[in-house]
Amino acid sequence: GNINIANTTYNSLLFSYLETYVLTGNLTDANALTGNLIIEDDATLDVTTNNYNITLAGNWSNSGIGYFTARNGTVTFSKSSGTQTLTSGGTGSSYAFYNLVHSGAGTLQLVTNNLDVNGDFSQTAGTFNANGKNQNFAGNFSLSSGTVYTKGGTFTFDGTGTSTWTDSTTGQQDIGAVSINGTTKTINLASSVKATSVNVAV
Repeated sequence: GNINIANTTYNSLLFSYLETYVLTGNLTDANALTGNLIIEDDATLDVTTNNYNITLAGNWSNSGIGYFTARNGTVTFSKSSGTQTLTSGGTGSSYAFYNLVHSGAGTLQLVTNNLDVNGDFSQTAGTFNANGKNQNFAGNFSLSSGTVYTKGGTFTFDGTGTSTWTDSTTGQQDIGAVSINGTTKTINLASSVKATSVNVAV
């Protein structure tokens, strides 16, 4: 059966050994993780249909044989200084995030895997370092004033419907080589934006 994760205060959490772990509340605010979140050994972490949210100041590490059921939840990376790393384990439904927020004044850096976000991406502080990895975003993409976005591989607006691209930084951040499927996706610009190149496939 499933293993319930009590809604209380943790430093770090490790999920392992073929089990499915389900959240019973938000791991945010007073219950936010001050350390790392690790998924390995065919374990599954499920935010449940309640779409519970997770905030962590440490590293997110998925071995690639662990699974994250994001549903419509939000994961917030909040490290206030230094670098926290994000190893997603891969792309696709077992590794993707829904909403992803980088709120920490430090650096959030991708490691090993590309990033797949099926909802909104919002950077409200600090630096995001794509570290040469591809990034896929299906929802809105927003950079707040004072933030830095260090481009990586291909930046793809995927999925269907309409999304908004907002860059409130001074001079705007070059997010790299942007790819858009123009037959299924519409991108509305809410500000000036910058990219190395934009390819719209129709």
